Amino acid sequence: MYHVFVINPYPALIICSVNPFRLIGVGLLVWTIAILCCGFSFNFWSITICFMLVGVGEASFISLASPFIDDNAPVTLLC
Repeated sequence: MYHVFVINPYPALIICSVNPFRLIGVGLLVWTIAILCCGFSFNFWSITICFMLVGVGEASFISLASPFIDDNAPVTLLC
């Protein structure tokens, strides 16, 4: 879980210079590949590294998706 906390601030800092949809897409791609690698892992260290990459993919969603949804959701549905 620590890898999510370490990586989490970086997508939020990069959002000023890169399209947020692209960052979310890259995070989704990293997360998908890491999940597939977790399924094909063969020992403890391979699943540990793949699980850390899952956290990197999740970090892009944690820092980017929530503010994006908050900005674009209708106010009537938030209450």
